[in-house]
Amino acid sequence: MFLPMHIGILLIPFVSSISWLHFCYFLIGYVLICGLGNNVGLHRWAGHKSIELGTYSKYVVLFFSMMTGQGHAIWWAALHRGAHHKYSDTDKDIHSPIHGKWYAFHGWEWKHDPSKVNYKYVVDLLRDPLLVITGKYYKAIVICTWILVGYISIDLLLWMFLLPAVLGLHLEGLVNLLCHNNYGYRNFETKDNSRNVFLLGLFNWGNGWHNNHHYKQSSFDFGSTISGKWYEFDACRLFKPLLKL
Repeated sequence: MFLPMHIGILLIPFVSSISWLHFCYFLIGYVLICGLGNNVGLHRWAGHKSIELGTYSKYVVLFFSMMTGQGHAIWWAALHRGAHHKYSDTDKDIHSPIHGKWYAFHGWEWKHDPSKVNYKYVVDLLRDPLLVITGKYYKAIVICTWILVGYISIDLLLWMFLLPAVLGLHLEGLVNLLCHNNYGYRNFETKDNSRNVFLLGLFNWGNGWHNNHHYKQSSFDFGSTISGKWYEFDACRLFKPLLKL
């Protein structure tokens, strides 16, 4: 999904305009795709099972997790659990900066072989029929959604779906690059090189409080609940009251 998403946003200057309405579209997408889909759905729910979703919220979170364009929840979680956290900042870490800065940012995506994903780390997710069926038709679901939304409004597709998805993808790349490098600060001594990066903590839905997260991976709140520092606010906490619905 990497290439079509980027081609889509490059079309914005030619087929759309900039207005307060478009900015509102983007903010809605930033909340639903970057926040709810990526950081709650892929990372906290599928990646770490740090929260149990309600009957209805599960469908919403899963849908927007697919709209991130970062892969289906089963595949994402398998990589995150078995090729990142298990071997964090070692030669077996799939996107550690020890392999190079560009490699950590996005290069790993081009070299990754999907056939080598080890699904033994996500047996719990494979027991869920909804996740299995949406995983099977993941690309078709995403592309059909784009076509339908684009038919309704090309501005809606570009500003509320594609632009936030691309932003989320690059924010994830920055976390891989900066939060496992010699930037930021550490609250806890961990076996890896994880760091907290202040701006990524605030604007990437708590994911920048990365040292906290690696210290206590089971916590839904990556910020002050772990560290006790009030300014390490994890915006994903705002979703929590709705996730039991």
